[in-house]
Amino acid sequence: MRIMVVDDDSTTLAICKGLLEGEYEVDLMKSGLQALGFLMEQDESGLPDLILLDMVMPGTSGMETLKSIRKNSTLAAIPVIFLDEGGDDRTELEGYRSGADDFIKKPILPDLLRFKVKRQLETRKLRRDYTALKKKINQIRLIVKGRI
Repeated sequence: MRIMVVDDDSTTLAICKGLLEGEYEVDLMKSGLQALGFLMEQDESGLPDLILLDMVMPGTSGMETLKSIRKNSTLAAIPVIFLDEGGDDRTELEGYRSGADDFIKKPILPDLLRFKVKRQLETRKLRRDYTALKKKINQIRLIVKGRI
């Protein structure tokens, strides 16, 4: 599984990489613009399974980056967890309304990061399985209707 971490802070990037790289492939991006450029260049097999995204970055903010991800049909299903330096409840609500899947407050607690990453990846797998099963059921329905 592949995780993209987007943060303008080198320390946060190093912490996330150190906590996750033994179990996952980790791509590090220093800006929202760099992350979007990388995502647009990838085919489906090169896309991350999860994005950890800093909310506050110079240039393209995390919120703007998330909105761009959600508008793109190829990227929209990728779960995004915001990394937040303790914004208020309104900011968090705006994040959820814009499509964030979860939040992690900075400074990052290692066990919480691992737990939330694992939970989002499991949820993504369940969604993929559900979609595949739904497609198979529709195919079976078409076959059955054709025989009646």
